[in-house]
Amino acid sequence: MDEENCLHMDIKNIFEVKEKEGMKFIQDYLKKLYNLWDDFGIDSKRKVRRAEMVWKHVQILMQDIFKEENELYRSVQEHIQDYMKKIEQLSKALSVVPKEITGPLVKREELLRIELEKLNEVAQQRLNSFQHLKTIELKYCKILGIEEQKLSSDSDIPSQNDLNDLEQRINALKEERDRRHKRFCLVKKDLTTILETTELEPETSFEKEILSGKDDFSLSDETLKSLEEALNKAQQRKAELESRKKELRDRLIFLWDRLKIDKETRTKFFSKHENCCLSILKSLEEEVEKYQLLRKANIHVEISAYKKDLEELWSKCCLTDQEKKFDLFYSSETTDEILRAHEVEVEKWQKHYKDIQHILTKISERQLLWDKLVVFENKATDPNRFKNRGGNLLLEEKERKMLQKELPKLENEIFHDIEVYEMQNKTVFMYNGEDFRIHVTNQWAERANQKENEKTKRHKQRLAQIENESILKTPLKRTILSTPKTAPCKALKCNERFTPFLTETDASPMRRNLFGSACKSDKKDSRGKLMHGLERQRKTLLLRTPSYSDFIGELNTPCKLNYQSSILMEKNKFLAMQQSNKTPNRNNKIKSLPTSEKKGSSLTPTRGKLGLPFIL
Repeated sequence: MDEENCLHMDIKNIFEVKEKEGMKFIQDYLKKLYNLWDDFGIDSKRKVRRAEMVWKHVQILMQDIFKEENELYRSVQEHIQDYMKKIEQLSKALSVVPKEITGPLVKREELLRIELEKLNEVAQQRLNSFQHLKTIELKYCKILGIEEQKLSSDSDIPSQNDLNDLEQRINALKEERDRRHKRFCLVKKDLTTILETTELEPETSFEKEILSGKDDFSLSDETLKSLEEALNKAQQRKAELESRKKELRDRLIFLWDRLKIDKETRTKFFSKHENCCLSILKSLEEEVEKYQLLRKANIHVEISAYKKDLEELWSKCCLTDQEKKFDLFYSSETTDEILRAHEVEVEKWQKHYKDIQHILTKISERQLLWDKLVVFENKATDPNRFKNRGGNLLLEEKERKMLQKELPKLENEIFHDIEVYEMQNKTVFMYNGEDFRIHVTNQWAERANQKENEKTKRHKQRLAQIENESILKTPLKRTILSTPKTAPCKALKCNERFTPFLTETDASPMRRNLFGSACKSDKKDSRGKLMHGLERQRKTLLLRTPSYSDFIGELNTPCKLNYQSSILMEKNKFLAMQQSNKTPNRNNKIKSLPTSEKKGSSLTPTRGKLGLPFIL
């Protein structure tokens, strides 16, 4: 502050000195001017006018000087305002804070001008960077076939954020370009490989350009789409060639099989025709044509072989004579048309057998289970099955349970497969001329009827046997039952010293010996009489086979009432009740029936998943 005051005082003194010097200089020259006017001899009036003109000129000069300085002052102020305005605009466009500049007017003008130049330089650098990035963006956009991105701000000068966003967009465009270029190269390679390996000619100008080897292709979506379409079309053409090759190959193998061509010839030919191209297909067609001509020479042999194949297929498919509708089968002609008709017929039934093979396999399995079931049910009526040697009954029970579980399950699977087949082929599945489901239902029904008939027959035979035995039985003398051969019982075993089936007269001494107190007072003579009676009963037992009626009669003797089974006692009570009641009770009848008679049969009708009745 002191320095400024001192500087201000110095300038003031300088101005005073300059003024004094200037006034003295003017006064000196005025004196010289006045003396000069005196020497001219100019009068006083002219001197006054000239003096006025001189002072007026000095005043005008001072006014002009002041006016020029004043204009310069205003100009400097205008420059300062203009600089400040431009600096503010550039600072806003460049997203920077304007610098605050103070000081004298001229100094401010100079500092503002320098600041404006710096900001213009920064703006120019941003514009140059923006133009450079924009050029790169336009390049990638042109390659990718997309539009360029506009500035996010309305200013002509991009901000730093605009530059950063543009750089990120360029990086994304570059990555997209690389990705599309990689995809383009792969698709182009696949397309070129397909066209070259299959010997196919390019069909469109685009395919021709691809095969030309140019790399300046656009990577737009349309280009990639066209390339994908061209590749798909080429793949489809290749697939058609492969399909055609497979047809020719199968046809050739078929002809070789018919003509009995050796394996070495086949291997040699296929080793030279592994690829799939037009030349290979042409060679295959020529080979097929060659063997077709050879086949025509032996056409009668081929027709005979086809007829044999047809008979085997008809047998496998379980067809009836009415379903074998092929009139040419009985033709004796040997023409190409008949050969082709037989070939078509064989292919038809081969396809049909392939469609129903899984059903026929399950039907065969079902028939095996059915046969096992029939065998086990037949064994159930055999009395020797109770001789349980080695756990046979247990094994039969396990096998029977398995059959009861597996047979209906397998039948349901077969019916489901039949429904699927009928739905897919719009036809009815026939097995030996009838619907297999109806066949299964009838088979179960016939089996049930057969078992019922066998049961009725056995019942009638038992009744007839009982009646015959009742007629032939001796009323005065009971026969002694012998031990059954098929069902041994401990109660029927006897030895030479004791036979339980005796008459009341002969067995009284034995009862006294075994169960009464009289056995203590028996004499030796009575013992001999008893042994004589036992010997006589033993001989009678050996001469005559006892019946079931004899067994019941023996139990009904007064001496053996205390040894009867509780079952016989209940049966006697029931018979007595029936005889006493005039109107028998139906419920009592049902309750007294054996368990087997209540159920009626061991086969219980059930219904499968598909609504068809079964007998389990």
